[in-house]
Amino acid sequence: GHVPLPPYIKRQDSSADTERYQTVYAEVQGSVAAPTAGLHITPQVLASLEQHHIQSAFLTLHVGAGTFKPVTASTLKEHEMHAEWAEVSVHTLQQLALVKGPIISVGTTSLRTLESLYWLSQKLQLQPDVKEEELSVGQWEPYALPGEQTYTEALQYFMHWCETKHRSQVIF
Repeated sequence: GHVPLPPYIKRQDSSADTERYQTVYAEVQGSVAAPTAGLHITPQVLASLEQHHIQSAFLTLHVGAGTFKPVTASTLKEHEMHAEWAEVSVHTLQQLALVKGPIISVGTTSLRTLESLYWLSQKLQLQPDVKEEELSVGQWEPYALPGEQTYTEALQYFMHWCETKHRSQVIF
């Protein structure tokens, strides 16, 4: 196989890319690509953030093949996105719920996971008995869900749901 370099890198992959094209905080295998916005984060950057009392929280999004799929449909409604799956610990949910100011995401990969947490919480409130293997947010579902809570309220509901299911993490 080849290292799937982003389309804006106009060269063939090399053996050095297997290490260079990976974030320092990656722990779980499963993505087809690294989240490129995080490639500039080094252990020194993480230490500097901590020294400045800037907290970090970690989650996992297994980037799908659709990240490389160009939009070729004439309308977005006709463009089908590939599914991705994410893992978020209850500890991370707790950290996020305690934030009093803005939550800063490193890149769109992390951002779409944070957005999915919100919409999944909205969906769970409408369907609290959903089976855990059916946890997902469809491509167009956010446009049909109410979205009436704050992000903190949604996270608190999500934590409550995890508690009732005796879950230390959620995979969706």
